[in-house]
Amino acid sequence: MGKTYFGLGRKEADIYSNRSVSNKITQDEITSHWEMRALRKGIQSILSARFSEKSNQKISRKEKEKIFAFLNPYIKPTFEVLEIGTGIGRMTKELSARVKSVVTTDISARMIRRAKINLKNVRNVKFRLGRILDLKLKPRSFDLVFETRVLIHILDFKEFQRTINLMKKLSDRIFISEHMYNTKPDLGNKKVSIFSIVRKRSDYINAFKPFRLVKAKKVNLNDPYTFMFFEKSKKD
Repeated sequence: MGKTYFGLGRKEADIYSNRSVSNKITQDEITSHWEMRALRKGIQSILSARFSEKSNQKISRKEKEKIFAFLNPYIKPTFEVLEIGTGIGRMTKELSARVKSVVTTDISARMIRRAKINLKNVRNVKFRLGRILDLKLKPRSFDLVFETRVLIHILDFKEFQRTINLMKKLSDRIFISEHMYNTKPDLGNKKVSIFSIVRKRSDYINAFKPFRLVKAKKVNLNDPYTFMFFEKSKKD
């Protein structure tokens, strides 16, 4: 059967439609999963093991280049940014070079330790351990909330919506980069683990209302991803 995930074979775990399995995974299991992922070598700890390290390194470089080209019109050197999902600090480093300060969060202590090593000479970053739902963060205390590949790993729908609602309270500007479900037959729709739920673009647009979608861009990063920049309407 090959590698298993909590008793499931790879084939069964990869079925996109089997959300009932993902919904039964506890927060402790999710945290343990990312603590184990943090033991993987290099970029493999945060990107899909379906692809080689060399391929993921190439994708990571391409992703960073495209994300910050997309964000360039909306980001300023004076910004104080909240990053959700530190990982090993690859996006944190890019953000810190472009803004005044970054507060970055992750549920994995091991990931944060790795990020601190990778960013040991960076002085404008503060690390926080935990979900943003568990942290004491002041409303409207950030100029931008930034996340890549985090919302896909929030399996419970209520937590997914609560997280987005809090993001909207913390800033008037939000950037996300997510693996989106493709309505056309596509391998990217199926080859995800039980620790992921691939949602549709419309799911995100509806969840972020009444924020308006200012800009979106589809990109191919081995899987179909979409960059989305949301902003609070001036009339709200």
